[in-house]
Amino acid sequence: MEKNIETFEQLMEFIEANNLSIDQIAKLTKETIDLHIMFYSDKNELKADLKTYWEQWNHTTERPLFLGADFPFDIKKFWTARIK
Repeated sequence: MEKNIETFEQLMEFIEANNLSIDQIAKLTKETIDLHIMFYSDKNELKADLKTYWEQWNHTTERPLFLGADFPFDIKKFWTARIK
């Protein structure tokens, strides 16, 4: 199934309508709004943070590339969280 997502609202509707894992949401946000999701274990918290992120940064060309990471962060923790 292929779905065109052209707006942030469509992105959030797709996430809400489908039972996506945190990893699937992370891949989707990377492909659609070039945002890397890091260190989340709760989908509801992630969805709320995505909405807050978009309210703050919207369509600005220079916005944070990472959500959920405080810099500097432990690279070992990053890779351990991504490898399952």
